[in-house]
Amino acid sequence: MAEETRSPYTRSHLVMAAIRILEHQTGAPPKVEDMASMLSFSLEEVHSLLHLLEKINAVKLVESPAGPRPQILDPAPVEDLPRESQKSMEKDLAAFAARQKERMDSLAKAASSEADRKKALFAELEKQLKGGGKD
Repeated sequence: MAEETRSPYTRSHLVMAAIRILEHQTGAPPKVEDMASMLSFSLEEVHSLLHLLEKINAVKLVESPAGPRPQILDPAPVEDLPRESQKSMEKDLAAFAARQKERMDSLAKAASSEADRKKALFAELEKQLKGGGKD
């Protein structure tokens, strides 16, 4: 499965596993570059995921002269991350947007027919008033 199709939940678990394995192998918090290499992720992807994990208090990024090094604080918050892939969410969002467009088109059509109905009603009233004044 390509990395773009994995959910934030799955990618975060992979990052957490990389932290554990590299920490086990080296005895110290891992370098981001080593994690990216192990996971075949880009550095940007790993940094993004680490910041997400830091935001939910699953990981703490410790600054070192060699760059930030992650330490696992609590893996439980990862379980609350979305389990759907971005592409699946984008598909759902596109379907929602299509439904909203249909709804807005329907409302616009109803408003247009209501305006036509009012116009016809006023024309009929005007005709009756003009016709009633001549009698």
